[in-house]
Amino acid sequence: MKAGENMTGGAPQKEGRITWLDFQPLKSRYGGPELGRLYRTRPDGTREGANILVRLHESALPEVEGPLRGATFTLGGVVVSPYALDARVARVPHVWDYRLEQTGQKEYRIRALRDPKEDDRGLKGGILDALVDIYGGKGRFDIEIVSDAARLMEWPEEQGSRTRATFPVDWEELFQ
Repeated sequence: MKAGENMTGGAPQKEGRITWLDFQPLKSRYGGPELGRLYRTRPDGTREGANILVRLHESALPEVEGPLRGATFTLGGVVVSPYALDARVARVPHVWDYRLEQTGQKEYRIRALRDPKEDDRGLKGGILDALVDIYGGKGRFDIEIVSDAARLMEWPEEQGSRTRATFPVDWEELFQ
């Protein structure tokens, strides 16, 4: 499927009706048209957003990128999906898990759980490199390293995502 094309498909419901799945791209300034969300159109024409970010690929099925409410933003305002940040942080050695809150347009707080058999040396630098790669270099990054999973869990996941923006976001404004 190519970006900009409609993705529709039906699934039979209990009463024999059809529910259509459609793709709604993000506006280009936020990372569209390849990145967007799925929504459902019912037989009566009403729409229901699934609020799942997906990325379109020309030769493959859409790839789930995580819950919309788990999205954060680069310094330029482009949406960062939970999957994109997960993939980058996973490349930092000795980080077992993390939670990230974007508290303002240029402010990020991350709490990372380290391998308890390793020390903290160089870990903050590796995490900072990951955040700069994803968000840009002029942000304010507050990095806390913990070795106890209970400390990490003090920051709850947002709808199954390790990440969330805690400042006001008009989620509907992001979409075409």
